[in-house]
Amino acid sequence: MSSPTALQLIARHVPAWVFIRKYRVNRLSVSARPMGAGGVEGRSYNLLIEETDAEEIEVREDGYGQLPTFCPQRHINSDQSFCLGYRAEIGISTPENAISWWQKVELYLLCQDTAAESGFWPRYAELAHGDAAIYQFAAETAAQILGKEADLLQARSGRGWIVDNQWLVNPDRKRLLNGRLPCLCGYKGRRGRPYLRRECRKKKKICLVLTEANWQAAEADFWRSHKKRACCGTMHDCPLRRKS
Repeated sequence: MSSPTALQLIARHVPAWVFIRKYRVNRLSVSARPMGAGGVEGRSYNLLIEETDAEEIEVREDGYGQLPTFCPQRHINSDQSFCLGYRAEIGISTPENAISWWQKVELYLLCQDTAAESGFWPRYAELAHGDAAIYQFAAETAAQILGKEADLLQARSGRGWIVDNQWLVNPDRKRLLNGRLPCLCGYKGRRGRPYLRRECRKKKKICLVLTEANWQAAEADFWRSHKKRACCGTMHDCPLRRKS
């Protein structure tokens, strides 16, 4: 007996706030209306969910209605597909994966409600753009290990020690200056002695200061590559809005 496909798993585990309108072999059309804070219903969205030949799951608005057709700040790609997070489109092979995927969709749609009302994407659910997502994933993984999630969130607002120490980043963004000084992130050896910065590099520890530098550089590259694209005009802090 063959294993269910990613789309089959997604169809079998639709949450209560999703209604299936049409289901074909590799396409699923649904209406979705997640609940916001306090049990308040959010906007209603018609979604098209498809499984590609590469066994990846793509989701986009079905037709035109609530969302722009392209908006990096609202994490809508140029083909109208949603960016739900780093590698969210792959690896859906168990019921738990499918449930987790729907949770990402739920958060994404609630963030779209906020963006439509305020013109800003919620800070707590910020998603990196393009290759910057690799550095976001690395930073969040390291922050969780180190217990520094709050510090990473603070850096997203341009504050805190991660941002304040950017001047220590070498121009190649591969190491920090003053390699003989203690690690800034708090990595320690077996006896509790803080690693030196150069030791962190040798042991391939994820440095939050370095990762932040590479994250920002990748973000800048992303926006440069899209500088000729028109802004949809729905977000107050969109770099395309300032250039258009």
